[in-house]
Amino acid sequence: MRSRRNLSGPSILVCSGALFATIPIFVAFLAREGVGTWLQLAARLAFSVPVFLLFLWAFSRDSLQIGSRSNLSFIIPNGLLMLVAYGTYIATIALGTPPQKAVLLVCLYPLYVALGGALFLGEKLTSRKLAFMALGLVGLCLVLEVWDIQGLAHFQIGDMLAALNGVLAAALMLVGRWSGVRKQVKPITLTFWSMVFALVGLIIFGLIVLVWLGPEALTSQWPGSMSPRTVAYMLGLALLGTVLPYTSMYIGLEHTEASIGSMMMLSEPICVFAFSYIFLQQPMGWWQIIGGSLILAAGVLVANCSSHPPAGC
Repeated sequence: MRSRRNLSGPSILVCSGALFATIPIFVAFLAREGVGTWLQLAARLAFSVPVFLLFLWAFSRDSLQIGSRSNLSFIIPNGLLMLVAYGTYIATIALGTPPQKAVLLVCLYPLYVALGGALFLGEKLTSRKLAFMALGLVGLCLVLEVWDIQGLAHFQIGDMLAALNGVLAAALMLVGRWSGVRKQVKPITLTFWSMVFALVGLIIFGLIVLVWLGPEALTSQWPGSMSPRTVAYMLGLALLGTVLPYTSMYIGLEHTEASIGSMMMLSEPICVFAFSYIFLQQPMGWWQIIGGSLILAAGVLVANCSSHPPAGC
Protein backbone atom coordinates (compact mmCIF):
# COMPACT_ATOMS: atom_id res chain seq x y z
CA MET A 1 0.00 0.00 0.00
CA ARG A 2 2.82 2.39 0.80
CA SER A 3 4.36 1.84 -2.64
CA ARG A 4 1.06 2.62 -4.33
CA ARG A 5 0.67 5.85 -2.38
CA ASN A 6 4.23 6.90 -3.18
CA LEU A 7 3.72 6.20 -6.87
CA SER A 8 0.46 8.17 -7.05
CA GLY A 9 2.31 11.49 -6.81
CA PRO A 10 4.70 10.76 -9.71
CA SER A 11 1.81 9.43 -11.80
CA ILE A 12 -0.17 12.63 -11.26
CA LEU A 13 2.88 14.70 -12.21
CA VAL A 14 3.28 12.73 -15.45
CA CYS A 15 -0.35 13.61 -16.24
CA SER A 16 0.38 17.24 -15.39
CA GLY A 17 3.26 17.29 -17.87
CA ALA A 18 1.00 15.77 -20.53
CA LEU A 19 -1.62 18.45 -19.89
CA PHE A 20 0.97 21.23 -20.17
CA ALA A 21 1.87 19.72 -23.55
CA THR A 22 -1.56 20.73 -24.88
CA ILE A 23 -0.53 24.40 -24.71
CA PRO A 24 1.43 24.47 -28.03
CA ILE A 25 -1.49 22.72 -29.75
CA PHE A 26 -4.04 25.30 -28.62
CA VAL A 27 -1.56 28.10 -29.34
CA ALA A 28 -1.21 26.81 -32.91
CA PHE A 29 -4.99 26.58 -33.33
CA LEU A 30 -5.50 30.10 -31.95
CA ALA A 31 -2.75 31.50 -34.19
CA ARG A 32 -4.62 30.08 -37.17
CA GLU A 33 -7.70 31.96 -35.93
CA GLY A 34 -5.70 35.21 -35.88
CA VAL A 35 -5.46 35.51 -32.09
CA GLY A 36 -2.32 37.32 -30.94
CA THR A 37 0.02 35.71 -28.42
CA TRP A 38 -0.67 38.29 -25.71
CA LEU A 39 -4.41 37.84 -26.11
CA GLN A 40 -3.84 34.10 -25.73
CA LEU A 41 -2.12 34.82 -22.43
CA ALA A 42 -5.04 37.00 -21.32
CA ALA A 43 -7.51 34.29 -22.33
CA ARG A 44 -5.67 31.69 -20.25
CA LEU A 45 -6.32 33.65 -17.09
CA ALA A 46 -9.57 35.44 -17.98
CA PHE A 47 -11.28 32.12 -18.74
CA SER A 48 -9.52 30.12 -16.02
CA VAL A 49 -10.46 32.21 -12.99
CA PRO A 50 -14.28 32.43 -13.41
CA VAL A 51 -14.65 28.78 -14.51
CA PHE A 52 -12.46 27.66 -11.61
CA LEU A 53 -14.45 29.86 -9.22
CA LEU A 54 -17.77 28.36 -10.35
CA PHE A 55 -16.40 24.86 -9.87
CA LEU A 56 -15.09 25.57 -6.38
CA TRP A 57 -18.28 27.41 -5.38
CA ALA A 58 -20.34 24.39 -6.43
CA PHE A 59 -18.18 21.55 -5.12
CA SER A 60 -15.49 22.77 -2.71
CA ARG A 61 -16.24 26.14 -1.13
CA ASP A 62 -13.81 25.54 1.72
CA SER A 63 -11.00 25.56 -0.87
CA LEU A 64 -11.69 29.25 -1.45
CA GLN A 65 -10.43 30.03 2.05
CA ILE A 66 -6.79 31.06 2.09
CA GLY A 67 -6.53 30.27 5.79
CA SER A 68 -4.38 33.08 7.12
CA ARG A 69 -2.73 36.32 6.11
CA SER A 70 0.66 34.67 6.33
CA ASN A 71 -0.33 32.40 3.44
CA LEU A 72 -0.83 35.47 1.27
CA SER A 73 2.88 36.19 1.67
CA PHE A 74 3.71 33.36 -0.73
CA ILE A 75 0.44 32.96 -2.68
CA ILE A 76 0.60 36.50 -4.11
CA PRO A 77 4.26 36.15 -5.22
CA ASN A 78 3.43 32.73 -6.64
CA GLY A 79 0.68 34.29 -8.76
CA LEU A 80 3.07 36.93 -10.02
CA LEU A 81 5.63 34.21 -10.76
CA MET A 82 2.99 32.49 -12.91
CA LEU A 83 2.34 35.69 -14.82
CA VAL A 84 6.03 36.41 -15.40
CA ALA A 85 6.58 32.79 -16.48
CA TYR A 86 3.79 33.10 -19.08
CA GLY A 87 5.17 36.42 -20.30
CA THR A 88 8.82 35.41 -20.52
CA TYR A 89 8.01 32.37 -22.64
CA ILE A 90 5.97 34.48 -25.08
CA ALA A 91 8.74 37.10 -25.20
CA THR A 92 11.33 34.38 -25.82
CA ILE A 93 9.64 33.27 -29.04
CA ALA A 94 8.84 36.87 -30.04
CA LEU A 95 12.52 37.78 -29.76
CA GLY A 96 13.51 35.08 -32.24
CA THR A 97 14.71 32.18 -30.12
CA PRO A 98 14.04 28.92 -32.04
CA PRO A 99 11.24 26.95 -30.31
CA GLN A 100 13.46 23.86 -29.87
CA LYS A 101 16.19 25.93 -28.24
CA ALA A 102 13.61 27.60 -25.97
CA VAL A 103 12.24 24.21 -24.88
CA LEU A 104 15.76 22.95 -24.16
CA LEU A 105 16.61 25.95 -21.99
CA VAL A 106 13.27 25.86 -20.17
CA CYS A 107 13.45 22.11 -19.54
CA LEU A 108 16.69 22.43 -17.60
CA TYR A 109 14.45 23.17 -14.61
CA PRO A 110 14.96 19.70 -12.99
CA LEU A 111 18.53 20.78 -12.21
CA TYR A 112 17.31 23.99 -10.57
CA VAL A 113 14.60 22.13 -8.65
CA ALA A 114 17.11 19.57 -7.38
CA LEU A 115 19.42 22.33 -6.15
CA GLY A 116 16.57 24.35 -4.64
CA GLY A 117 15.06 21.27 -3.03
CA ALA A 118 18.37 20.47 -1.38
CA LEU A 119 18.89 24.05 -0.16
CA PHE A 120 15.39 24.98 0.97
CA LEU A 121 13.41 21.78 1.46
CA GLY A 122 16.01 19.43 2.88
CA GLU A 123 15.75 16.96 -0.01
CA LYS A 124 18.71 14.66 -0.49
CA LEU A 125 20.72 15.30 -3.64
CA THR A 126 22.18 11.85 -4.25
CA SER A 127 24.43 10.65 -7.05
CA ARG A 128 21.69 8.25 -8.19
CA LYS A 129 19.17 11.08 -8.60
CA LEU A 130 21.71 13.11 -10.54
CA ALA A 131 22.42 10.13 -12.81
CA PHE A 132 18.70 9.72 -13.55
CA MET A 133 18.42 13.43 -14.29
CA ALA A 134 21.38 13.23 -16.65
CA LEU A 135 19.71 10.31 -18.45
CA GLY A 136 16.48 12.27 -18.80
CA LEU A 137 18.29 15.36 -20.10
CA VAL A 138 20.20 13.26 -22.64
CA GLY A 139 16.84 11.95 -23.80
CA LEU A 140 15.55 15.52 -24.03
CA CYS A 141 18.52 16.50 -26.22
CA LEU A 142 17.74 13.60 -28.55
CA VAL A 143 14.04 14.48 -28.70
CA LEU A 144 14.90 18.06 -29.65
CA GLU A 145 17.74 17.03 -31.99
CA VAL A 146 19.99 19.68 -30.48
CA TRP A 147 22.63 19.24 -33.21
CA ASP A 148 20.20 20.84 -35.68
CA ILE A 149 19.31 23.85 -33.49
CA GLN A 150 20.58 27.03 -35.11
CA GLY A 151 22.72 29.29 -32.95
CA LEU A 152 22.81 26.85 -30.04
CA ALA A 153 26.07 28.27 -28.69
CA HIS A 154 25.11 31.88 -29.43
CA PHE A 155 23.12 33.51 -26.63
CA GLN A 156 20.73 36.39 -27.23
CA ILE A 157 18.12 38.15 -25.12
CA GLY A 158 15.40 35.66 -26.00
CA ASP A 159 17.64 32.77 -24.91
CA MET A 160 18.23 34.44 -21.56
CA LEU A 161 14.48 34.83 -21.08
CA ALA A 162 14.03 31.13 -21.88
CA ALA A 163 16.64 30.25 -19.25
CA LEU A 164 14.84 32.57 -16.83
CA ASN A 165 11.59 30.77 -17.65
CA GLY A 166 13.21 27.52 -16.53
CA VAL A 167 14.20 29.12 -13.24
CA LEU A 168 10.64 30.41 -12.79
CA ALA A 169 9.21 26.95 -13.51
CA ALA A 170 11.51 25.54 -10.84
CA ALA A 171 10.42 28.22 -8.38
CA LEU A 172 6.74 27.42 -8.99
CA MET A 173 7.41 23.76 -8.24
CA LEU A 174 9.42 24.51 -5.10
CA VAL A 175 6.71 26.85 -3.78
CA GLY A 176 4.10 24.19 -4.51
CA ARG A 177 6.01 21.54 -2.59
CA TRP A 178 6.79 23.92 0.28
CA SER A 179 3.23 25.23 0.64
CA GLY A 180 1.72 21.75 0.68
CA VAL A 181 4.19 20.12 3.06
CA ARG A 182 5.17 23.02 5.33
CA LYS A 183 2.09 25.27 5.21
CA GLN A 184 -0.59 22.62 4.61
CA VAL A 185 -2.26 24.78 1.94
CA LYS A 186 -4.58 22.81 -0.33
CA PRO A 187 -3.18 22.50 -3.87
CA ILE A 188 -6.49 23.63 -5.34
CA THR A 189 -6.45 26.72 -3.10
CA LEU A 190 -2.89 27.58 -4.09
CA THR A 191 -3.72 27.14 -7.78
CA PHE A 192 -6.90 29.21 -7.74
CA TRP A 193 -5.63 32.19 -5.77
CA SER A 194 -2.31 32.23 -7.63
CA MET A 195 -4.29 32.56 -10.86
CA VAL A 196 -6.44 35.30 -9.35
CA PHE A 197 -3.39 37.38 -8.45
CA ALA A 198 -1.79 36.59 -11.82
CA LEU A 199 -4.94 37.94 -13.50
CA VAL A 200 -4.86 41.07 -11.34
CA GLY A 201 -1.23 41.62 -12.33
CA LEU A 202 -2.09 41.12 -16.00
CA ILE A 203 -4.93 43.67 -15.82
CA ILE A 204 -2.60 46.24 -14.27
CA PHE A 205 0.02 45.53 -16.94
CA GLY A 206 -2.62 45.81 -19.68
CA LEU A 207 -3.74 49.20 -18.39
CA ILE A 208 -0.15 50.44 -18.39
CA VAL A 209 0.30 49.27 -21.98
CA LEU A 210 -3.00 50.91 -22.92
CA VAL A 211 -1.90 54.25 -21.50
CA TRP A 212 1.67 54.02 -22.81
CA LEU A 213 1.14 52.67 -26.33
CA GLY A 214 -2.51 53.40 -26.99
CA PRO A 215 -5.43 51.07 -27.75
CA GLU A 216 -3.83 49.84 -30.98
CA ALA A 217 -1.38 47.74 -28.92
CA LEU A 218 -4.32 45.73 -27.58
CA THR A 219 -6.73 45.77 -30.51
CA SER A 220 -4.03 44.39 -32.81
CA GLN A 221 -4.18 41.15 -30.83
CA TRP A 222 -7.85 40.50 -31.68
CA PRO A 223 -8.90 38.28 -34.60
CA GLY A 224 -11.15 39.52 -37.37
CA SER A 225 -14.09 37.68 -35.82
CA MET A 226 -14.57 35.81 -32.54
CA SER A 227 -16.15 32.55 -33.66
CA PRO A 228 -17.44 29.78 -31.33
CA ARG A 229 -14.45 27.71 -32.42
CA THR A 230 -12.07 30.44 -31.28
CA VAL A 231 -13.78 30.63 -27.90
CA ALA A 232 -13.61 26.83 -27.61
CA TYR A 233 -9.86 26.92 -28.24
CA MET A 234 -9.47 29.62 -25.57
CA LEU A 235 -11.43 27.50 -23.11
CA GLY A 236 -9.24 24.52 -23.95
CA LEU A 237 -6.09 26.57 -23.38
CA ALA A 238 -7.48 27.82 -20.07
CA LEU A 239 -8.74 24.50 -18.70
CA LEU A 240 -6.53 21.82 -20.25
CA GLY A 241 -3.43 24.00 -20.51
CA THR A 242 -3.68 25.99 -17.28
CA VAL A 243 -6.17 24.99 -14.56
CA LEU A 244 -5.82 21.22 -14.73
CA PRO A 245 -2.02 20.99 -15.18
CA TYR A 246 -1.22 23.43 -12.37
CA THR A 247 -3.73 21.83 -10.01
CA SER A 248 -2.46 18.33 -10.74
CA MET A 249 1.14 19.51 -10.43
CA TYR A 250 0.53 20.88 -6.94
CA ILE A 251 -1.46 17.79 -5.94
CA GLY A 252 1.38 15.56 -7.11
CA LEU A 253 3.96 17.63 -5.25
CA GLU A 254 2.10 16.99 -1.99
CA HIS A 255 3.15 13.35 -2.28
CA THR A 256 6.45 13.64 -4.17
CA GLU A 257 9.77 15.34 -3.56
CA ALA A 258 10.19 18.34 -5.82
CA SER A 259 13.41 16.95 -7.34
CA ILE A 260 11.66 13.71 -8.29
CA GLY A 261 8.51 15.52 -9.43
CA SER A 262 10.47 17.74 -11.80
CA MET A 263 11.74 14.67 -13.63
CA MET A 264 8.23 13.29 -14.02
CA MET A 265 7.20 16.61 -15.59
CA LEU A 266 9.58 15.91 -18.49
CA SER A 267 6.67 13.96 -19.94
CA GLU A 268 5.71 17.36 -21.37
CA PRO A 269 8.20 17.52 -24.31
CA ILE A 270 7.43 13.90 -25.21
CA CYS A 271 3.71 14.63 -25.34
CA VAL A 272 4.27 17.85 -27.29
CA PHE A 273 5.75 15.83 -30.15
CA ALA A 274 3.07 13.16 -29.84
CA PHE A 275 0.23 15.69 -29.87
CA SER A 276 1.84 17.64 -32.71
CA TYR A 277 2.02 14.43 -34.73
CA ILE A 278 -1.65 13.60 -34.00
CA PHE A 279 -3.28 17.02 -34.26
CA LEU A 280 -0.92 19.09 -36.42
CA GLN A 281 0.42 16.35 -38.70
CA GLN A 282 3.99 17.28 -37.84
CA PRO A 283 6.57 14.53 -38.40
CA MET A 284 8.02 12.50 -35.55
CA GLY A 285 11.23 10.61 -36.20
CA TRP A 286 13.35 7.96 -34.56
CA TRP A 287 15.28 10.48 -32.45
CA GLN A 288 12.03 11.51 -30.77
CA ILE A 289 11.17 7.89 -30.08
CA ILE A 290 14.64 7.02 -28.74
CA GLY A 291 14.92 10.21 -26.68
CA GLY A 292 11.40 9.81 -25.34
CA SER A 293 12.23 6.26 -24.29
CA LEU A 294 15.25 7.51 -22.34
CA ILE A 295 13.13 10.15 -20.60
CA LEU A 296 10.53 7.52 -19.71
CA ALA A 297 13.25 5.20 -18.41
CA ALA A 298 14.66 8.01 -16.27
CA GLY A 299 11.16 8.71 -14.96
CA VAL A 300 10.58 5.07 -14.02
CA LEU A 301 13.92 4.90 -12.22
CA VAL A 302 13.38 8.14 -10.33
CA ALA A 303 9.83 7.09 -9.42
CA ASN A 304 11.34 3.95 -7.95
CA CYS A 305 13.36 6.27 -5.71
CA SER A 306 10.07 7.69 -4.48
CA SER A 307 8.48 4.30 -3.81
CA HIS A 308 11.59 2.68 -2.28
CA PRO A 309 13.56 5.47 -0.54
CA PRO A 310 15.72 3.08 1.53
CA ALA A 311 17.37 1.80 -1.66
CA GLY A 312 19.77 4.74 -1.62
CA CYS A 313 17.82 7.35 -3.55
